[in-house]
Amino acid sequence: MWYLGACRGTNKAITVPVENNRLAVDGLPETTLPGVVRGVQGRIGGGMIAFVDPTVEDPSLAVRVAVLHPAGVSRLSIRGDADATVLRTGLTVRCRATVDRQGKAIGPVETVDIVTPPAGFRPDAIRPDTPGTIIGTVTRITADSVVLRVDAGSIRRVVIPLTAGLRVSVDCAELDLASAGDTVEIKGRLWTGTGCLAGGTVFASDVTIVKPERLGTVGVARSP
Repeated sequence: MWYLGACRGTNKAITVPVENNRLAVDGLPETTLPGVVRGVQGRIGGGMIAFVDPTVEDPSLAVRVAVLHPAGVSRLSIRGDADATVLRTGLTVRCRATVDRQGKAIGPVETVDIVTPPAGFRPDAIRPDTPGTIIGTVTRITADSVVLRVDAGSIRRVVIPLTAGLRVSVDCAELDLASAGDTVEIKGRLWTGTGCLAGGTVFASDVTIVKPERLGTVGVARSP
């Protein structure tokens, strides 16, 4: 590419068409599109969501691709129930539990919420032998427990048991937790002209994904 002149901007056969085809995204009208997720790729910064738009009659044009802003400024919300197998290291979770002085949960934990805390968030310190809300980062998963790192107080390592009755809910901005079949609503600017992806590229500003309700108990995570 360097010798062709593309990197230096000297090959007009390359640079002129690129300049002529620049798209002013802000000049496109903003719209809200419903859909069903077909697949996702990447994270909140620059990730993509392929979805089927039910309002488009032509099946060949019904698939759209929503592009999240590369700087991570697109707003993303994923809500709903999930299987415990979605738990992975690096996720932030919240639960109600009573923890002993060794950091082990006393009694069953009914629900674990996967959340995305705001920038600069600091959790409350854990008070041993007192029921409270625990917010921590998953550092390890075994067949029967989840180990959390809590960045406050004297108890920094908490072990939460995984049971067959554990309910996992999602209320976060982790794009990889979306999956095919989820309902999606996207607010953004749609481009269907030259260079669009699939039946149209949506430059997304707000994305809301709702996972279908699960019946019965959830599965137990396995050690990675």
